[in-house]
Amino acid sequence: MKTSYNKLVRDKIPQLIEESGRKHKSRVMSSQEYQDALLDKIIEEIEEFRLKENEEEIADVYEALECLVKFKEYEPMRID
Repeated sequence: MKTSYNKLVRDKIPQLIEESGRKHKSRVMSSQEYQDALLDKIIEEIEEFRLKENEEEIADVYEALECLVKFKEYEPMRID
């Protein structure tokens, strides 16, 4: 059975899938697609934090925000 996720991938997931002998299909997003996906991810993580309110969930929010800050080439300590 084929499963489709249509999500951002991190933590070398494609490499881990290949090493396990399974197949996957991925593509590189355009800059606008990537920014939109990051924003969607931030919203998703905030919603998860709202439900669980634990340290792991807020860390996921922070990680997604950190990716957006890097992508936009902002200086993390300069965000006012």
